[in-house]
Amino acid sequence: MELDHEFTVQADPAAVWRALQDPGLVAPLIPGAVLKPAEKADDDLAGKLKLKFGPTSVTLKGSAHVLVTDDLTRTAIVEAHAREARGPGTATATFQATVHTAPGASRVTLHTKLTLTGRIAAFSEPLVHDTGAKLLTKFATALTAALNAPEPETVAATAPVAEAVAELEDELRTEPEPVVEAEPEAVVVAEPEVVKAEEPDWFAAVERPSLVRRLAPFAGLLLVFLLIRRMMRAKRPA
Repeated sequence: MELDHEFTVQADPAAVWRALQDPGLVAPLIPGAVLKPAEKADDDLAGKLKLKFGPTSVTLKGSAHVLVTDDLTRTAIVEAHAREARGPGTATATFQATVHTAPGASRVTLHTKLTLTGRIAAFSEPLVHDTGAKLLTKFATALTAALNAPEPETVAATAPVAEAVAELEDELRTEPEPVVEAEPEAVVVAEPEVVKAEEPDWFAAVERPSLVRRLAPFAGLLLVFLLIRRMMRAKRPA
């Protein structure tokens, strides 16, 4: 089975050609396609593709290998082998894609040689062609959007921002002003309040028992002295 398709991408042909050689960019743009990251640059592209042929959905798992890339004619030839995820069917295809220059856009032609086995071989050629056409139309729309997406804008410094930066740089270059230490505040010490001491009351301060104990010896000596004196007067002759 040989199929021919054509789609238009609203972008420069050189940009479209570069994009078609980037599997990491192309695979997410194909509806139902999942690409397995290659471990090496020269490895085959492995992945799966889910297609809907009328009311029937088929998931194919396989790999693709780039046979030819011609930058002069912007032509690539890719060979793919796939097997049904749930069934004995197989698909082998060779795709030849060429990017042409169109007024204000790029025109991509795709020629496919396809061999099917199993239940998918029962699908009619018109059904397979229409399924491919719908798939490529969605892919062309997604690729156009991706190639025309605005690049992240770089924010340029405005004049006020530039002036503020210049002022900050001037401040950083200016020598810092000497730090003047503030004199410590004088501490006012309040003069202690002079309290006039009252004259001591010696008699109130001395306990009576203590005073008696101190005067007792003198009282005894005085009593003995008075007795001796009286006795001496009694012995004198009349």
